[in-house]
Amino acid sequence: MLNYSIHTLYTGSNYFKRVMNGCDALLVIIGNNNHNSPWINREVELGISKNLPIVVTQLPNTTGGIPNKLRGMRYREVDWDDVDLAYELSML
Repeated sequence: MLNYSIHTLYTGSNYFKRVMNGCDALLVIIGNNNHNSPWINREVELGISKNLPIVVTQLPNTTGGIPNKLRGMRYREVDWDDVDLAYELSML
């Protein structure tokens, strides 16, 4: 049995690049502290490199900010609401 950590898969392979090849957009969900995660910044970098439209939403009752890699970038901000999210994503 192969035992790979999430970190190894994330940093040591092209797994996420392959996954993002099939994506039409990048949905960034903001919580309390995930904006400080190097992982979310790497996902944003990949989305930008693939010219994916970026949609940002924030979980209710959280205070986190946008990921550092999104600062100065164009993205759509949508309320955490299933109707709003579905509409925004369908417009891409």
